[in-house]
Amino acid sequence: MINESDITATLIIDGFIEDALLSINSLLEYCDVPIYLLVNGKQDFFALENLSPRVKINYVKQKLGWSNAVNLLLEQVPTNYLVLMDSSTRLVGNPFPPVLENSVVVLLESAGREV
Repeated sequence: MINESDITATLIIDGFIEDALLSINSLLEYCDVPIYLLVNGKQDFFALENLSPRVKINYVKQKLGWSNAVNLLLEQVPTNYLVLMDSSTRLVGNPFPPVLENSVVVLLESAGREV
């Protein structure tokens, strides 16, 4: 069964630090998933430091294109499942339990098992 520890929430941050902080704080408040931030390009984002032990930050000095940034996330995030979030996303609850429940149903159905 998939659980929240199998998922990492990721954000590509290349500007708009206030939006990113609101999004990160909503993840920290409502979810237990690890959070991986890719700070894309030379930016001064000291506000992101020491948010939580659940937050890992990768600073990339040479700005990457979107697909290269996503590929880097796929290479570096160790969990089996990755959720790529827009930095303007504000959670008002934990979205993962219903997603996980429905994912298990889909996986079982696609494997030909009754649900």
